[in-house]
Amino acid sequence: MTLVWPIIQRIPLFGDAAISPHGIFTALGVAVGVWMLQSRAQRWGIGTDVEDVGEAVWSLLTPALFAAIVGARFFYVLNHLEEFSGDPLAALAVWNGGLTLLGGVTAGVVTAVVIIRRRGYDARGLLDMAAPGLAAGIAIGRLGDLLIGEHIGAPAPDTPLAWRCAGDYWDRAENAFAYVAPQAYPTAGTPTQGCFTTPVIQTALLDALAAAATLLVVLAVARRVTRRPGTGVEAATFALVYGLGRFGVDALRQDERYAGLTASQWTALAAVLIVPIQQAHYLMGADPLLLSFIVVIIGGLGSLPGTVVAAIFIGLSDGIISVFFSPTLAKILATLLVGLVLVFRPQGLFGTRAA
Repeated sequence: MTLVWPIIQRIPLFGDAAISPHGIFTALGVAVGVWMLQSRAQRWGIGTDVEDVGEAVWSLLTPALFAAIVGARFFYVLNHLEEFSGDPLAALAVWNGGLTLLGGVTAGVVTAVVIIRRRGYDARGLLDMAAPGLAAGIAIGRLGDLLIGEHIGAPAPDTPLAWRCAGDYWDRAENAFAYVAPQAYPTAGTPTQGCFTTPVIQTALLDALAAAATLLVVLAVARRVTRRPGTGVEAATFALVYGLGRFGVDALRQDERYAGLTASQWTALAAVLIVPIQQAHYLMGADPLLLSFIVVIIGGLGSLPGTVVAAIFIGLSDGIISVFFSPTLAKILATLLVGLVLVFRPQGLFGTRAA
């Protein structure tokens, strides 16, 4: 079954100014997610006595949301430097679209964690309370991708839920509402956005369905299993269910790959593997992140063989020293080894020195 609908990549305002529907639905998703978090926080509290729970949550969310916008834009620009090489100031034009979900979530969560730790709030409780809103926000935000024809996969005329664009109602040259007929799918290259006559896989639709399914599962767990937030189970459920869904969806996307997987797939895989071992909490990624940094520095930045060799060495040494001595000693020795490598061979054991 092929789905058919038109797109509108921008909504013209005045002059050359236009706003992306993606940004509108992203803002709507954030608003719904914040409302859901506020509602649950008002009911269950945040783990410490405050005069106004709603005000306390807002004071936490305001810098976190600002950091999320900056992070989402920063990582988008970082992955599309060629688009801004001729006009660096265009990187600041957030209203023209161009945000990365992974970058925004990472920056927002890191900022929120710092504030939570400083204020002594219940971290697991807040993570549980945020999980349903995060899933709902992602699902709503993906509707904006559907309106602008973004995150399309390869041509798939016989695939269930394939999508064919019926036309674009934004004239880029005139910055005006006008019907633009769909184009033929290019014979070279793999576009990730556009309006084509050939049906393609619409991964944004699949991701929206995955986020909606995650929302239903998290709400079911909250209602029938945990009964109240604070155990970390709801956050872990979100990470597992959405992580598995995102891993599968990204296999169909045309994004750049690193060692065979997209950046989102690596993130989803880490979440799926870590959560069953170590229940979700705000510091759950600290040890894997430290070991990953150590492995890359020792092996050599940009050297895949070096990273593999260093990962095996650090993994074995960390396990042996942790068992026979202590985990703390293992981290200290690994950090000292990084210092020695940076002093005597800054490019890493297998890296090459820059010319």
